[in-house]
Amino acid sequence: MWKPIKSIIMKKIISIFIFIVLAINILAQNINSLIGDYSVTNIWSEVSGYSILRTDTSYFNIKIMKYTDNQILIVNYPPLDTIKATVISDSIYIYLQTIYYDESFSYMIHGSGRIFSDTIKYQCYTGSSYGSFDNNCVAVKIKGNSTNNLSEKKKKIIIIYSIANKILNLKLTNGIHGEIILYTTDGKQVLKRPLTEKESIFYVPVSGLLLYSFENENGEVQIGKVMVR
Repeated sequence: MWKPIKSIIMKKIISIFIFIVLAINILAQNINSLIGDYSVTNIWSEVSGYSILRTDTSYFNIKIMKYTDNQILIVNYPPLDTIKATVISDSIYIYLQTIYYDESFSYMIHGSGRIFSDTIKYQCYTGSSYGSFDNNCVAVKIKGNSTNNLSEKKKKIIIIYSIANKILNLKLTNGIHGEIILYTTDGKQVLKRPLTEKESIFYVPVSGLLLYSFENENGEVQIGKVMVR
């Protein structure tokens, strides 16, 4: 009588063990797929309580490295140099961490975001004795580490601007086809479409400040922001 019951229990234990192993393997694959260099566009706001003091955009490159099977290191992250983040499925969590430079100066960061293929969109809060900042970031993986994959300030492969209510005009400066993706500042994707013409006019379903990522067939990437009327 006990043998069938023991057999059923053993089968359940084995099934649970297999599930755990598969889950760990999938997570490790997700971590490995993130490893590489990224170009980051950060639309940041200096804040004081509930007030926004000023807003601007910064551009920088980071490198993502594997730390454990569920954690990554983000290297060259200004001004912290290296921070840690946890990866769970398609989400990234930058847990609260503080870097102490000396007795009078420290820097803290925490935030979260989502992973979309070769793009990571995340929000984080940073603070130091110099002020507090809300950051809305889009990190696009630099394929092949090509020197052609430069930020918007260094090289323009597209020109994009609003021409009417929720209508954008986009021009390919080098004529190479590609794909444009538009996001809200909180990371929600609102449009994704291929571009096969040197100049395109298209409708956007929302208005306001949007982030964009454009990648052409040569693997060149341009990221930035556009104000939609």
